[in-house]
Amino acid sequence: MILEYESPLRVAIQGVRGAFHEIAARETLGNDIIPVECLTFRELVAATESEKVDAALMAIENSVAGGILPNYALLRNSELQIVGEVYLRIVQNLLALPGETVESIKEVESHPMAIQQCTDFLGEHPEWKIIESEDTALSARKISEGEIRGKAAIGSSLAAELFGLNILAPEIESNKENYTRFLILTKKDGKIRNTTSNKASICFSAKHEPGALADILKDIADCGVNLSMLHSLPKVGAKWEYIFHADLVYDSYMQYLQAVKTLNETATYFKVLGEYQAGSEIF
Repeated sequence: MILEYESPLRVAIQGVRGAFHEIAARETLGNDIIPVECLTFRELVAATESEKVDAALMAIENSVAGGILPNYALLRNSELQIVGEVYLRIVQNLLALPGETVESIKEVESHPMAIQQCTDFLGEHPEWKIIESEDTALSARKISEGEIRGKAAIGSSLAAELFGLNILAPEIESNKENYTRFLILTKKDGKIRNTTSNKASICFSAKHEPGALADILKDIADCGVNLSMLHSLPKVGAKWEYIFHADLVYDSYMQYLQAVKTLNETATYFKVLGEYQAGSEIF
């Protein structure tokens, strides 16, 4: 990924410090970022649109759980643009205060998704009470600030470092191929600039008639552009009609521009959400 920007950047993350959003932000925009906590994705988008921050990291899909569909709608209805992406392997750890052991733990707290990702490990300890929370790192912070004994959180190694917790059991996630894709968002003409691109995210609607969607997909293929992802979301106010979100990957920018020209002519609604360099996987 090739991005141009001036450090340090104020970067909105969903969740509190130590969340996987912060790890993704550090990996892509540097360790000198200034993280700005947003408890919801809607708050994250609002902070970026109002220029309280220079950029944002937004989780958009997971290799196990699939796409985060509400985030596609948030992005489509915003004035933000995608300038990059990163695929982060989600490594979950059991975190607790210094001096605790696996045997001393009675309760484990974390976000429901993190709990679901660690079912095999948790199944080995049926004696533990499992508690759901709003955020993995928030659970870690509460244990640290409250000096709560006998309780552990499931979260990142960064959360352990920030909140002074020990890792009682590392890499407890059941699926070691669990990746989350994060988008880097800015306002148009923001502080981060692309120098090259080979991928674009778009959304469009097709005529509500037989073959209309198939014709659009064929037109994209005829331009030599690869459709790497396609999701449908209900079109609000139009019963049983849909807006399609797609990712396009191309070798030639001219091929992509031809696909854009075709979509502008055939789609009933069309919007480019961003052009950027395809991200790589971070272990």
